[in-house]
Amino acid sequence: NNVYFSDGLSEELLNVLVKVEGLRVASRTSTFSFKDTDTPIPEIARALNVAHVLEGSVRKSGDTVRVTAQLIDVKTDSHLWSETYDRKLEDIFVIQDEISAHIVDALKVALGASEVIATSVRPTEDLEAYENYLRGRHFWQLRGADNISKSIELFTLATEADPGFARAWSSLAAAHITMPAYSQEPVMDHYPLAQQYASRALELDPGIADAHAVLGDVSRGMDRWADAEAHYLKAIELEPKNPTGYLWYAEHLACVGRTREARDYALRSLALDPFNAGVNAVVAMTHASLGNYDEARRFMQSAIDLGHPSAFFSLMSMELTLGNFDRAGAIVE
Repeated sequence: NNVYFSDGLSEELLNVLVKVEGLRVASRTSTFSFKDTDTPIPEIARALNVAHVLEGSVRKSGDTVRVTAQLIDVKTDSHLWSETYDRKLEDIFVIQDEISAHIVDALKVALGASEVIATSVRPTEDLEAYENYLRGRHFWQLRGADNISKSIELFTLATEADPGFARAWSSLAAAHITMPAYSQEPVMDHYPLAQQYASRALELDPGIADAHAVLGDVSRGMDRWADAEAHYLKAIELEPKNPTGYLWYAEHLACVGRTREARDYALRSLALDPFNAGVNAVVAMTHASLGNYDEARRFMQSAIDLGHPSAFFSLMSMELTLGNFDRAGAIVE
């Protein structure tokens, strides 16, 4: 019942740490791919190409929460720092600040990381709005028509509880922009709403990169290519460690025939988010367009293994195009 809360806290901490100069932080999708597994910490670190791992747990009961967290140096298998926090639920933003500050302090000693400590900006004062936002993020990340529909309901509740909650508006826009890709619902049922909500988010907070990325997708869907380009580049400028901006810009570049650039931006997204099925699928697509068929097969297989809904179809289509009918038939089977 509380998985949305621990996921949300993890994502919020990631968003804080990614802003610290000198740190490379593995993205949400790749990090969360190890949830509910018994993969050893050193193996996770190797897969994500990181030297340190933050792990912890959340226990929530009524209006109280206990958060445990520990920072592990994988090379020495030692704890740089660990702490347990018992707090009232309304202190969740304080907990995020405390944990992130302690992590950065520990890393400063271990790595000489930046002296600047990034703290989270409290996105809303309304706890009910925040909980619905976290629940919405949980369902949206799961994808699929039913989950995205549920996320739209929850983000809407969050914006109704706090109309000034910029990130809830941005997430509501993102849910609408992704819905047609996972359902039979018409694009025009969702794109105007995505544009409206992303614009509202930017009115409240001009620094939200995801809102610009959504407006880029809206513009691309309506063949407003120059507007799309401007929004994608702004998203990348605002959050250069966010893989979504690079991914969606890569898709845009592929649409306008700038295929080598598309591959390069897709690979930048992949470096930040190697276990993202969609990123692997786009990398595969760009390689296929450039005639690098062995590389295309490799990344399409990765996308299939990671659960991408249309990667089998893409691989089959490529084999058909190349005249490899036996391979294509096996994929169909």
